[in-house]
Amino acid sequence: MIRVLWVLLFSSCQLYGQINCLGVRGAGFTPSAYLLGDGVVAFTTRQVASEHLPLVKGHDNTVYTAGMGFLPFMDIHFAFIRPQDHSFGAVDRTVCFRLNLLKESNWLPQLTTGFRDPFGGTTVSGKTGQKMSVTYLVASKTLTALPVLETLQLDLGYGSSWPSKENRNRHSYLLGWFASLHIHPLPFASIYLEHDANRLNYGTILSFKFVQGFLMVSDLEDVSFGLGVGFGLR
Repeated sequence: MIRVLWVLLFSSCQLYGQINCLGVRGAGFTPSAYLLGDGVVAFTTRQVASEHLPLVKGHDNTVYTAGMGFLPFMDIHFAFIRPQDHSFGAVDRTVCFRLNLLKESNWLPQLTTGFRDPFGGTTVSGKTGQKMSVTYLVASKTLTALPVLETLQLDLGYGSSWPSKENRNRHSYLLGWFASLHIHPLPFASIYLEHDANRLNYGTILSFKFVQGFLMVSDLEDVSFGLGVGFGLR
């Protein structure tokens, strides 16, 4: 009976995995190669320190995301980023398409390419529109049957500003090499360490069936936190 209650209350949500700050499966800010899954939807909200998303200097941000896997090899994600000082309005709306190129096997990693606002250099009223544009390739591998740990996940990727030439010197989100390490000491908890091509971050994600709680610390001082929920439509 106790084991049944443990599974019902604290089992990790295998439907949609761990969601990062911009709504895709990943760690804090880095993405992984794993997709949401066909017919799965996920929603998150997070408070993110201005030092990590410096869209409006000196103002922390609230990030709302929605994502859906609508094909076995593809998912799509939307993020709405707004400073907590609402007088600035909506600072950034961003969309990301992800395509799975290679399925994980015993010897090979999962391989996925992502396109977040690939034409982000577009300007609106003389100002830059999208601020997060990046095209990236990421590989992920999960190791199981480990002593003490449930699983160990490794992610490694590279991001480029292509094809948005105007975006190259404007921000550093995922531009260059990025990597993350996920450790699952318990079925419902994971700890991660990542480098997002700019900062070193660490945090934890707790999964309670379909709900997740997030806590991230960047540069050993800036704390971000939030909640997420996901479920299958099929």
